[in-house]
Parts: sequence; C-alpha cells; structure tokens
Amino acid sequence: MSLEISNKSPKKEKVVNNVYDGVKNILVETHKAFSESHNYFQIGLNDDLANFISKQIDKPLDFMSDVIDAQMNDVREGLENAIVSRLFIDNKDTINKVYRTNDSGNLLHYYIILKNDSLKNRRVFLSFLNDYNKEKLSQRFPILFDFTTTKNEGAINKVKEIPLKNATAPKQSQAQ
Repeated sequence: MSLEISNKSPKKEKVVNNVYDGVKNILVETHKAFSESHNYFQIGLNDDLANFISKQIDKPLDFMSDVIDAQMNDVREGLENAIVSRLFIDNKDTINKVYRTNDSGNLLHYYIILKNDSLKNRRVFLSFLNDYNKEKLSQRFPILFDFTTTKNEGAINKVKEIPLKNATAPKQSQAQ
C-alpha cells in the first residue's frame, strides 16, 4: 500500500468521511449477520446465508453466471435511468410517448412516438446514437431507437413506458 499526503478540500473531505462511515456500517452489519449465521451452522441449523453458500459450493458456475447477469442488469438499468431517460426528459416537448420493448439481454430498444415526426425532431436522437456508438460501452450495451406513430402504437411489444417527467423536479402547487 502506498501512502501520500492528500490535498483535502473541506467539502471533499466530508464526502470521503461519509463514504468511510457508510462502508464501515455496512461491514459491521455484514459481520454480525455472518457471525450469527455461522453460529447457527455450527449447531446444525441452516439459515438463508448458509443455504446460499451451500448453493454456491454445489454449483459455482451458476453462481458466477448469476453475479454476471446481476451486474449486466445493473449497468443496463443505470444506462436507462441516468442517460437514456435523461435524453427523453430533455426532449419531452417533441415526444408523445416512449416505450422500452425488451426486458432482458444487453440491448436497450425503444420505440419513440414523436408529436411531429420530422427529421428535425429525430435529429437529436440520431445524434445521440451517433455519439453513443463511438463509446466502448455501446459494444456491450447497444441502444436502438425506432420511430413509429400513434396509429401503430398497439403493435409495439411494450415492456415499459418511459416517464417523460423529471421525478426530481419540484411539484407545481395547485393554488397557482
């Protein structure tokens, strides 16, 4: 381990200390749970943790596959929530509805129904795809946009409608 003198800013120091405290609390709770489970196991009782560990020992490849699938889903959901949904929210004035069409795998496939389907209104989405496809992540998690009309909406194999309002925006008061 190498050590170096850090140039701390008070704001960054507070964040780093909060991360340390949070991780420490998680580790303390995890240690308690493992100790309790181990004590049960030593007297011949299996709890959920002991059953989980036994399953991993019996089928290690299944465990590795489950871990990889969970990580892939986390990245996929992160892409949708942090990047793609932001694109849709930022351009909600031109969009009628957006649907995601698949719920597994690495492909993020969306049908976009524009209020006015024109090249000008499609351009922002096509530019996004052009930029995204230059990124390494696009090889693992391709994004595909298809455009359709309200008339063809019933033919879409919908998994999820993407909300077009920002959940973090303050709500307007009814009294206005």
